[in-house]
Amino acid sequence: MIMRILLFVFIFLAGGGCISPLDLGPIPFKQRIVIDGLITDQFGQHDIKLTTSAPVNNPDSTTHVSGALISLYDDLGNRWNYAEVTDGTYRISDFQAIIGRSYHIEVQIDDGSVVYRSTPQRMTGAGELSAIHTQIESYSHGPANAITDYSFMVTLDAKAGDNSQFLRWRTAGTFEYGTHPELATKPNPLSPMGAEIPDPYPCSGYSYDEEDGLVREDECTCCECWVTEYSSSSVIADNSVTNATYNKIYVATIPVDKYRFYKKYHLLVEQMSVSEDVYRFWQRVKAQEETGSIFQANISKVKGNVYNASDPEDVLFGVFAVSAVTSKSLVLLRGDAPVLLPTLNGLIVPCYQLVDGATTVKPPFW
Repeated sequence: MIMRILLFVFIFLAGGGCISPLDLGPIPFKQRIVIDGLITDQFGQHDIKLTTSAPVNNPDSTTHVSGALISLYDDLGNRWNYAEVTDGTYRISDFQAIIGRSYHIEVQIDDGSVVYRSTPQRMTGAGELSAIHTQIESYSHGPANAITDYSFMVTLDAKAGDNSQFLRWRTAGTFEYGTHPELATKPNPLSPMGAEIPDPYPCSGYSYDEEDGLVREDECTCCECWVTEYSSSSVIADNSVTNATYNKIYVATIPVDKYRFYKKYHLLVEQMSVSEDVYRFWQRVKAQEETGSIFQANISKVKGNVYNASDPEDVLFGVFAVSAVTSKSLVLLRGDAPVLLPTLNGLIVPCYQLVDGATTVKPPFW
C-alpha cells in the first residue's frame, strides 16, 4: 500500500511539476445597448443614459449613444419627449410622475430603424423612512495592528407603503474640502541655487510681481470643492405583506478621513418603490456583487426590462425604473469623528484637480 502511495506521488510530481497557463482563447463579445433611466414622483429633471457595453478585458471602452429619439408614455396616452443634453444623456424637465399611473419608454436609434421599449411600470407609494442610525466601527491593520481606521456604519428603519411590495434604498454622500492654489511656486530663473518664487493659479484670485509680491485681486474660484459619492451596492427588499416594517437595514459605510471630514459630511438616504421587474433586476445585480464574477459584473452587464421591439433575440442591459421616493438626511460634523483628524496641508493645486468628480459648485443644501 505504501509503495502505491509513493508511486502515485512520484507520478503526480513528475506530471505536474510544470504547470502551463490555461489559455481560454478570445472571449466572444457582442456590443449591446445599455439603458439607465429613472423617473420619480419628485418634480424636476429626469434623465436616461444610453451607452454601449464593454468587453471584460477592456471595461473602459464603453461609448455614449447619441442621436437617439426617446419618448415617455403613460397609460392615459400622454407623451413626453426627452432632449439630449450631453452625449448619451437625455432629459425631460419640469416633470413629475404620478402614483398609480403606469409608464414606459420608447427609444429609437439608427434613424428609427431600431426601436427599444420598456415593459410598463406602475408607480406605487414609497412608504415611510422612519429613522437613520450611525454606529462607529474600527479596523486595525499594519504591523502589529498598529494602525486603526474608523468609519460610520449607517442603518435605517423603514416602513413599506400600501401596495408597495418592492423597495430599494440608495444613498448619496457629499463632503467639502479646500486647497491653497495661491501657494503654488515655480523655479526662479534668476537664482542659480534653484530658489522658488510664487506662481499662483489664476483661479486663486492672487497674482505675483517682483515689486508687490503676492497680491490678492479677486475671490478664489477653485479653493473649495464638493464631492458626492453614490452607493454602489444594491439594497432591496421584497415585502411578504403590505405595511411591512424594517429595522436596522444597512445602507452605507462612511470612512473617517481628513477629506470627508474636512468640515462635515452630508448623507442623503432615499427609499424608493420599484416594480417587480426592477426588483428582479437589482436582485441579479446584488447576486453578482456577492459572487464577484468578472463575467457578470454590474448594471452594464445585467439584462433589464427593455427589449428590442423588432428583434426578440437582441439582448439589452440596464433598466428603466419608475419610483416614488421618500428621503431623510443626516449631517456628521468633523467633531463627530472618533479620532483627531489631521488638517489638509500642502495642497496647492486647484481643488477640482485633486479628487475625481469634484465640483466648485456649492450644493443647494450645504
